[in-house]
Amino acid sequence: MAPNAKETLLEIERRFINSFLDILILLTLYSQGGELGGYDIIKHLQADYGFLVSPGTVYSCLYYMERDGLLRGAQHGKKRVYFLTEEGTKTARIILEARDKFINFISMTLHKSCNVNLLSPQLSIPFSSRESLPDA
Repeated sequence: MAPNAKETLLEIERRFINSFLDILILLTLYSQGGELGGYDIIKHLQADYGFLVSPGTVYSCLYYMERDGLLRGAQHGKKRVYFLTEEGTKTARIILEARDKFINFISMTLHKSCNVNLLSPQLSIPFSSRESLPDA
């Protein structure tokens, strides 16, 4: 059975979030300006992107980001909280400063592949396919 448009876009959205989870976590910590526990990060990701990421996936990513020096974790009672290091903060700023380049790259790639121009006011709409697409 062929997938419908909604299923296809949900799968692409899932792949996008999983592929860029470290960046999304970095930007979540940066935008919150403080420290967050893993569960809090999961809730922010769900609220911001409308997609529930498994705790195992998030904690694994946090471990690698901590190992790579982008963030540090500290025990606060029973809860472990994470905050950006100086390197993590610099990286988040670089990503935010380059966001138009990322958008243009994705648009150019899709435009060349599909002859579709995505540089329109719709780019300000949050990336979520759940509410707006009919079943095919």
